[in-house]
Amino acid sequence: YEIAARMARGQGNLIDRMAQGIASIADRFDVVVLDPPPALGAISLSVLRAANALVVPVPPTVMDFSSTAAFLAMLDETIETLADRGLAPSLQFLRFVASKVDENKSMQKELLNLMRTLFGHAIVRTPLKDSAEIDNATARLMTVYELDGPVTSSAVRNRCLAYLDGVNSEIEVDIRSMWPSHLTRLRKEGLA
Repeated sequence: YEIAARMARGQGNLIDRMAQGIASIADRFDVVVLDPPPALGAISLSVLRAANALVVPVPPTVMDFSSTAAFLAMLDETIETLADRGLAPSLQFLRFVASKVDENKSMQKELLNLMRTLFGHAIVRTPLKDSAEIDNATARLMTVYELDGPVTSSAVRNRCLAYLDGVNSEIEVDIRSMWPSHLTRLRKEGLA
């Protein structure tokens, strides 16, 4: 609320501190991933100003889909308000990832189809299916890639890695297409 109050008083540059911090180390990293809470508080506003792309996970459940729709409406209003103050983020892409997908559930299949229709090319083609391997890695404060081996079984781990690799490769292409040095190569490969 402090940042919002300062913005109201014309001191909106506070939300640029994260962007300034990232800019100060940008020459050491190709990509910086920020994972703010799914709300539009001070931290998320700072992330929004620092970001040049957004990837939004959307589990295909009625509650999550509705929550995402409400979030996107608030995000749109927030971006308009920021733009009115000369603080609009410069996003190069917005992608949606269907996450925690269980295609054995008919409602999830229906919502996944609806998401594909509504989000079109903005939705990552590969759904990130629900996996015990992700749950186990998360419980260890790790990613599946960081685990020494399968926690469940090799088959479960391999399926999980295939989902993760599919999602990550699509997002990697989006990121690389923002880099002029990669765009020509991506076009030759038919990826951009």
